Amino acid sequence: MGAQCSAPPSSSPPLAGDGPASDAEAAKKASSQDDVSVGQCFWESRACRLSTLATMVYCVFIFTAFAHNPTLGSFWCPFSQCEMNQKQHSTHEHINSQMLVFAAVCFFFDIFILTFHATHPVHPKYIITSFRRRVIYTHIVSGIVQVLLGPIIWFIYVQYDMPWTTELLVKILVIWCSLFHVTTACFLARTPFGAVRVMLPAFVIVVAMYCYTLGELWNNNYADLEAPLLHWWLMMHIYVFNRIVFTILANLNLLANVRYTLSILLGTAVCTPPSLGMSMMIFVLGAIIVFNLVYLATHEKEEELKTAKVVSAGADSISTKIPEHFVTPEGAVFAKSLTELGAAHLTDREISGMVFRKLDADNSGVIEIVDLARLLVSWGLPSWAAKDMMAERDDDKSGTIDEDEFFRNFADVWQFAATVVLGNIAGVNDGARAGTLIQVVNGHLVVGGK
Repeated sequence: MGAQCSAPPSSSPPLAGDGPASDAEAAKKASSQDDVSVGQCFWESRACRLSTLATMVYCVFIFTAFAHNPTLGSFWCPFSQCEMNQKQHSTHEHINSQMLVFAAVCFFFDIFILTFHATHPVHPKYIITSFRRRVIYTHIVSGIVQVLLGPIIWFIYVQYDMPWTTELLVKILVIWCSLFHVTTACFLARTPFGAVRVMLPAFVIVVAMYCYTLGELWNNNYADLEAPLLHWWLMMHIYVFNRIVFTILANLNLLANVRYTLSILLGTAVCTPPSLGMSMMIFVLGAIIVFNLVYLATHEKEEELKTAKVVSAGADSISTKIPEHFVTPEGAVFAKSLTELGAAHLTDREISGMVFRKLDADNSGVIEIVDLARLLVSWGLPSWAAKDMMAERDDDKSGTIDEDEFFRNFADVWQFAATVVLGNIAGVNDGARAGTLIQVVNGHLVVGGK
C-alpha cells in the first residue's frame, strides 16, 4: 500500500543519481504545459466524501444504540442524560487492576511521545501553510493539556473528597477537548497517511469513540466518575500506541509498505477493548466495510483511470513527477534524526543544497515551485494547500525557487526531505547499521564514497 496522493505521471530520475538532461527537459516541458496541476489528494474525490459521510452516519447509529439499551427503541439526544449516567453499560469492561496499570503505562509512554515531538520536525504537510501550522500546533497543545489535566483530575478524585472542584475540572476538560482536539482531529483526518480507504473510516470511528467518552464524562455524576475517566484516558492514547508500534516495526525494518496502516489498527486494537468493550473492534471493521462499499458504488472509475487523480488503497500504479529518493511508503517516514542517518557532519546549508540538487534535475539552478507542490501532494498534502503554499512562500512570485530561497523559506521541507532521502538510502543498503558514509562532495550526495 503506497502513498495516498498522486501527481500527474512523468518519468523519474534514477534512484541514486541525477537523470539525463533530456529527460529532465521533457519533464519540465510537461510541467510548463500544466503549470497549475499539482495532482489531487484522495479526500478531494466525490466518492471519498460520500463514503466518509456514510461512515459518520454509521457511527451515529452505533453510538446511539451504545448509549441506550437498544430494546428501548429511543434515540440519543446530546442535551439529555440518556443512559450515560448509569455506572456501567452492558458492553463495558469492569474496572479492575489491569485497566489501572494500563492507564499508568499510558502516562509513562506519554513522556517518550512528548520527547519525540520536541526533538523531531513535524511532517511538512502539517505546517506548509500558516493555517495548517496553527491547526497542528493547536492539536499538539490540546493533547499536552489533556496529558497533564487527566492525571490531576484523577488524583483529586481519588485522594480528596472535592466534588465541586472535580466536576468543574471535568467540565473544563470536556469543553477544551471538544473545542480544540475534536475539531483539529477532524481537519487532520481528511488527509491521513497509510492506505486511505482503511485509514479514513478508521479515523472517523476513532474520533466518534473519543467523542462518546467525552459524552460519558459530561453526563456522569461525581460518584460514578472513575469509569468514564478511565474510558476517556485510554481512548486518548490510541495515537501513543500507534507511534509505539510504528517505532518497533521501523527499528526492526518490518512491513515498510503497510507500516503506518498496521500501526493505527494495532493501536486501536490495544486501546479500544479496555475502554469501551470487546465489541468495539467489530464496529471499527464495520466502519471500514461501510466506507468501502459506498466508495466502490459511487466512484467514477473511468474518470479516475483517465486522470489518475485518485490513488486506491492498493496504489499499484502510482507514478509521480518526483525523484524516487523522495518516495515515502504510505506518505509517512520513520523520522530518525539526520545524525542517526549519518549526516552529523553536514551543515544546514549542505543538507539544503543536497535536497535542492536532487530536485533540480536539469541543473538549471532553480526548481519549479509547482514541482515542489507535487512532491508535497505525494506526501499527503491536499492540492488546495499546495497551491496556498505556492502563493504564500514564493517571495518574488516568479514560479521558481533558487537555492537561497529554498534554504530560507522551505526549511521544514528540506529537513524532512533529507530524512526521507537518507532514510531511503539506509533502507536500501542498511547504511545506518553498516556505517556507510553519507556525505556531500562537490555539492552532490555521495553514498559509501562512490
